Amino acid sequence: MTTNAVSLDGASDKGSYRFSVSDMFANGVLPNSELRKNNASLNVSYELSDKLNFSSSMQYVQNQGTGRFGTGYDNNNVNQSFRQWYDVAVDMESQKAAYELNGNNLSWNAYGFSSPEATRADPHYFDNPYWMRNNNFSTDSRDRFIGNMVLNYEINDWLNVMGRVTNDNYSELEKKELVLNL
Repeated sequence: MTTNAVSLDGASDKGSYRFSVSDMFANGVLPNSELRKNNASLNVSYELSDKLNFSSSMQYVQNQGTGRFGTGYDNNNVNQSFRQWYDVAVDMESQKAAYELNGNNLSWNAYGFSSPEATRADPHYFDNPYWMRNNNFSTDSRDRFIGNMVLNYEINDWLNVMGRVTNDNYSELEKKELVLNL
């Protein structure tokens, strides 16, 4: 994982500010997976008068992920298939070599010679995990904006009136690619 960040700040007797940006990139544990997160934030405060103060905080966050693995009871969740269906003696390096040989879905649990010739090499239950990670994967992106602005007016030493506007908004796009093993 790599993170880069920079920030600027300053202050006077009337106010202060802080601006920061960061970029985080991480390769996933599984093949063909990664996550990138960018963040920018701004915080300001200013004394408009002896009785009136303004402050604001804004943050923009962008996430982009590739190859997040499934979490359900299906072939996209490699942990489920390893735990429930895989023989404990399955050699994962052999599965990797079988995939890298020609890019085909050659799995440890093929139908075999008792099946018609056209389907003998097809996986019986679960695909080769390397084929699955490079052909059936998802991508996602999310843009999020969070912010607020506050005005605080001091009526007297024991009573303040505050007005606040806030926002938390995001848009997200998820894409899942599935290749049929024909």
